[in-house]
Amino acid sequence: MIPREGKAKRRGVNAISPVKIVIYREEIAFKCDFLTNQNGLDRERKIEMMKLNPNMKTLWGKLLGVGLGLWALLLAYPVPAAVLTHRYSFDADASDTITNANGVLLGKAVIANGALVLDGTNSSVRLPNDLFTNYDSISFEVWYADAPVSNPNNQLYNFSRAGAGMYGCLFGQGNHFIGSASNLVTLPIPAVGGTNHLIWTQDNASQTARIFINGIQAALNTSFTNTPAMIGSTTNNLIGAGQTNVAASNFKGSILEFRTYQGALAPLDAAVLDAYGPDQPQLNPGALQAVRLVIPSPTGPGALFRAGVFADFSGITNVNISTQPDLVLISDNTNVIAFAPDQRLQTLELGTANITAIWQGFSNTVPVPVGVPQDIALIHRYGFNESTNDWIVHDSVGGANGRLFNTASITSPNAVFTGKGEMKLTGGGGGGNPAVLGYAALPLGMISSVSEVTVEAWVTWTLRTGWPWQRIFDFGNNVGGSYASGVTYFFLTTEANTFVTGNANLARFTISTNGINAESPRLNWTNILPLNMTSYVAVTYSPVRGITKFYLNGQLISSGKAVIPLSAIIDTNNWLGRSQYYGDAYFGGRYNEFRIYRGLLSDADVAADYVAGPDAVGVDFVLHNYATTNGLAVTWGPSATNLVLQTTPVLGTGAAWNPVPATPILQNGRYGVAVPLTGDAAYFRLHSP
Repeated sequence: MIPREGKAKRRGVNAISPVKIVIYREEIAFKCDFLTNQNGLDRERKIEMMKLNPNMKTLWGKLLGVGLGLWALLLAYPVPAAVLTHRYSFDADASDTITNANGVLLGKAVIANGALVLDGTNSSVRLPNDLFTNYDSISFEVWYADAPVSNPNNQLYNFSRAGAGMYGCLFGQGNHFIGSASNLVTLPIPAVGGTNHLIWTQDNASQTARIFINGIQAALNTSFTNTPAMIGSTTNNLIGAGQTNVAASNFKGSILEFRTYQGALAPLDAAVLDAYGPDQPQLNPGALQAVRLVIPSPTGPGALFRAGVFADFSGITNVNISTQPDLVLISDNTNVIAFAPDQRLQTLELGTANITAIWQGFSNTVPVPVGVPQDIALIHRYGFNESTNDWIVHDSVGGANGRLFNTASITSPNAVFTGKGEMKLTGGGGGGNPAVLGYAALPLGMISSVSEVTVEAWVTWTLRTGWPWQRIFDFGNNVGGSYASGVTYFFLTTEANTFVTGNANLARFTISTNGINAESPRLNWTNILPLNMTSYVAVTYSPVRGITKFYLNGQLISSGKAVIPLSAIIDTNNWLGRSQYYGDAYFGGRYNEFRIYRGLLSDADVAADYVAGPDAVGVDFVLHNYATTNGLAVTWGPSATNLVLQTTPVLGTGAAWNPVPATPILQNGRYGVAVPLTGDAAYFRLHSP
């Protein structure tokens, strides 16, 4: 590697020495010695390592040190970019529009509506041998839409020979293997249930492999040593399968586009390609014209979430740059909003902070008020209406699809959809047995991203074993591998154990940031969860208001003080039926419905959902109201769209119900109208037109 050197200057400093910049391929390291700063003090400051995008002409570096601001470094350095070597658009056939390495349709594979359609049993595309034998780095890009019922081991691509190869599985794993030595990159939750854009990159120089989903980096391995050149000749080269005539490895769904690159695509490449879509393999977006910052609203204290930052170029707009390594985010009031190490926003207390996004010389500032949330919104809903042979847990509201883990055989599963609107887990285990049984895993950040939350479930508990602590849900993280112990968590159990906590075996909700000794509060019922009957359970949690409640069958059974912010929960393991502790039993029973609301359901809201049952959202038909700067907001849920908001000045025999003369607006998950304050009494209801 041959280093390149350059110079940079800093604005606003009386005297400064030149900055020596040394670049090795994709990394840049440099340091400067300040002769004096504005206070006449000798200082030395180190500028943090920054990753270079091969297509970028300008790099903005962040200077570490109070009051030293930003460095603007203009570099003209020809870092080699990834080169598109093969492209399969499936417009009419499986031809390669770049180098004529044309494919052949196999089995029942067909081209329809500009996509490769595969049936998941015996259909794929065969490509020529030895396409990548001289590559030391590679990128695979695929746009795909999985069918409603597929197999987690379906392979999107496979380039292999006996004992070595490269493949990408639908459940979210990319693998380069040579003999028994496998290098893996694995998504925590697969990108399934719709159309998705996947980029898998491997860079030999940095020994780094990444997975990007829909333009955002989702997985990383920094010790990835296997390369295509090391794998060598490949004779099994397939799109949409691992092997022919092997149903488990045959992808079921549609592939809209498949591309390969010599070299590793950079994070900005992934974002730009995602914005362009499957029909335009453009790496050059043109000149940057604007940067826009989007903050989710409403925002309460105690939440941890990522701001949306988008770049508009002359060639393409709305490029999501939220996770670009050279993006700089600044808060002018870190008592209200600070930043986590991964640049997620962390709301801390009530107030307002101006958040500024700076990227490649452009910036955008947005004032962000942090207040007490005024309303609720159903953000995730799992109805378990999947077919019996499905493995995807579908979120019908928020699209946060999860995965059902059946760790037993297909003929005798320990986790399955019944086909009757239920998810069935056989349960068991616990004690000193670290075996993993059936459970469901939901995506990261399910509760840490909100300031207050309500969790609901309809469950039927059917198996009580000698080992307690079966989890209805457990969101958090653990340490210890196969013999794991919980660290941070937010869980509801069918029965807590006596010798650990000193109480009789009781159904319990609790939260902790440091294992069992830091649990606070513990909300207990007077008994274990009822067996062999459907129970509705709900937990509301709001450190903003300082209250948490535990409900059973619509009735409040325990309450306590909520102190721990949800942002303190590292919710990387969001499990239904499984505990963060290896020694706890797995849940044995059935789930009819599982929901997560942003906001705090009231006692009346909980009662309405219980009465409505698992197949309807009762709280949608409950009117909420709160004061605004211009009057009163009245809201209701999307299930009640066929009803009309009516008002009357009096009740009883003199009531005169008339439609409210305002058009409802869907905002933050609820329909609502703004009602001006007149000083007169007014009553409201939802009613048929």
